[in-house]
Amino acid sequence: MKYVYFLIFLFFSVVDAKAQNIKHYLVFTFQQQWKSDKLSWNTGDYLWIVPYESCGSTSFVKDAVPLFAEKFQLDCLYDEETNNSNFGQWPIMREDYKQPIMKLLKKNRKLIQVVHSYHQHTKFSKTLKVFITPISVQCLVRYLGYKKREVLVFESSPSVWKDFWSLPEIEIKNILNYDFSTYDYVVKN
Repeated sequence: MKYVYFLIFLFFSVVDAKAQNIKHYLVFTFQQQWKSDKLSWNTGDYLWIVPYESCGSTSFVKDAVPLFAEKFQLDCLYDEETNNSNFGQWPIMREDYKQPIMKLLKKNRKLIQVVHSYHQHTKFSKTLKVFITPISVQCLVRYLGYKKREVLVFESSPSVWKDFWSLPEIEIKNILNYDFSTYDYVVKN
């Protein structure tokens, strides 16, 4: 009987330890579209993630790192010749949103900013849309590429942090009012 109690205790200790590692994060989706007189094209989405606890000041973006939400994304980065993972520029394409975790992120994101710019020398205009998806998840740090750049991957299945949008405005104003027009969101090594 003591053995059964020990196993039950051990099970709940492991469950509790996993639950303690689950944190609140904000996933930023940067979606850009280019237009000219005759053409219009998207260049894919870029996902960045930041722990919510870092968002107390306007410097929270320095803690943001690229997010690779699905395992297939990391598998695609492996280079057999160099025995290394290198990501160059890595946008999320429309087809990627068919994956379960990507569906969750897209379905629950909220538009927080739209930035328009016009490039006189090329006659192209760019529209950048910035979305936030608040989630709760356990993450794992990985280092990729020649420079061993830090990225995050999910170690558990994310769930939507539904209470985020009902937080007092003072707690999230740094995030919502940040000017992303000059933020370098293109994932590159």
